[in-house]
Amino acid sequence: MRDISEFKSGQIIGAYLAGISVTRTARRTTSNSSNSGQLTAELNVHLSSPVSATTHRRVKEFGYSCRIPLVKPLLNHRQRQRRLTWAKEKKNWTVAQWSKVLFSNESKFCISFGNQGP
Repeated sequence: MRDISEFKSGQIIGAYLAGISVTRTARRTTSNSSNSGQLTAELNVHLSSPVSATTHRRVKEFGYSCRIPLVKPLLNHRQRQRRLTWAKEKKNWTVAQWSKVLFSNESKFCISFGNQGP
C-alpha cells in the first residue's frame, strides 16, 4: 500500500464522513488507477473501525439485517424442463413485450424489520 499525503487522507476521511461511497471517493480523490479496494484499505488505516464493519453497523441502524447468503442448490430435471418451456413460450416475444419485464441478477433479497425474522 502506498503512502498518501495528510491532505489527501483528510479528503478521503471527509468524503467518508459525508456519506460519499468509496467508489465515488476513489474517482474524486485519485489521479491514478487506484481502485475502490485500495482506497478502502487506505481508509481503514485511518479509521477506528473498518469500512465493512461500519457499513454493517449502518445497515443494522436502519433496521435491516445482514446475512450471508446460503449456497443455492442446483436445478433438478423438472425445474430445467419448466425453464426450457418458459423460454420457448417467450421465444417470439416482441421488443414491446420484453420492455415490460424487469431483469435481475437472480439474487434473492429478504428485507426484515426489527426481530420479525428473515
